[in-house]
Amino acid sequence: MQTTTSTITLSPAVLEHQAQLKDQLENAELHEHFAIVLENVDPTSEVHSLKERIQDIRDGFRELSTKFGLLDSKLNRRKFKFLRHVGSKGLRTRWNLFQERFKTLLDQSQLNAMDASAVLKQNLHIFTDEHVQDAEKVGALKQEIENFMTIIGGKINHAGKLRDNLSKLSDDIRLFGREIGEKVECAQQHNEALFNELSEVYYKLQNLEVSLQSVTEELSDISLACFNCLSAGASSAAFFFVKLAPDAARTAVGSILDAVPQGISAARKRAEATRLRVQIQEARETISDLRKNHTAVNELTQLMQDTNAQVANLAVNIDALSNIWRYIRTDMVELRSLLGTVVGGGHITELFLHKLTITRTVYRKLVVALEEYSRETAL
Repeated sequence: MQTTTSTITLSPAVLEHQAQLKDQLENAELHEHFAIVLENVDPTSEVHSLKERIQDIRDGFRELSTKFGLLDSKLNRRKFKFLRHVGSKGLRTRWNLFQERFKTLLDQSQLNAMDASAVLKQNLHIFTDEHVQDAEKVGALKQEIENFMTIIGGKINHAGKLRDNLSKLSDDIRLFGREIGEKVECAQQHNEALFNELSEVYYKLQNLEVSLQSVTEELSDISLACFNCLSAGASSAAFFFVKLAPDAARTAVGSILDAVPQGISAARKRAEATRLRVQIQEARETISDLRKNHTAVNELTQLMQDTNAQVANLAVNIDALSNIWRYIRTDMVELRSLLGTVVGGGHITELFLHKLTITRTVYRKLVVALEEYSRETAL
């Protein structure tokens, strides 16, 4: 397969506008206007209500830890075969490892924010108008800026690592959530199978009860016949005795029935009735167990579904924290770029002071954002 590479050529009109913009961007008044705009930017907009968000994350970790402990207890107590693969450590232990990772990253981010803020504030007091306008200090000032650019490079790396680690944590939490989601599907499938089995046993129980009723009626008829033969004229009393106390009636006539050939069928009926009663009791016990399992799996499924929703929400909150460090890193890169333009070239231009003013504005924005971050994360 061949690949075709196209080169985009700017039209003369676009090139002309580009040249005009380049000239205009070297205008001192434009730089002053840009500085005013930057001054009006809220440096804490991305860090606003961070404390509340972090508290939500911490509360979420704790609440989910409790729920995963409950899930572990249910899984260990009932030994659900369809959910046996939850890891040797259990769900709660695995979840608590995520919680520890978050705490470590939060502590690191707070220390990094405080450290970066201190470095920025220290250098902010060096780049004053007085020093810039002192020709004897210009060379030293340029050297300080270059040194500071190196320091900022390190801070950019730290910010990038924090952003990546927080993103990795949220990704791992989402994977864990997907694992729980798969278990929810298994539980739902298992519950459907339980329901089908429960329906089958119910149907079997109904058939057994019908059969027992039929056998019982036949035995009652045999007992009535026996009473009528042995006690002529007492058929009415015998009827009530047999109907109200069929077991007692059969016991009363059992020895007599066994002594005559016609009693063989009655003995078989008695054996069949006993067998049916045993099967009915077993069916009822099976239904009771299936109901308990069905209820337990329902509760387990609901708990896992609720938990999974909370896991997803917590991952979103951690993503927001990661994005703050992405913004901070972007501002740091911008600051380093601005510093590079300030000291660029072989000599100081008349716009040096204006460029430095804009740079100082970015400084202040970063300082305020970092200090606000430090305060908001100090719970």
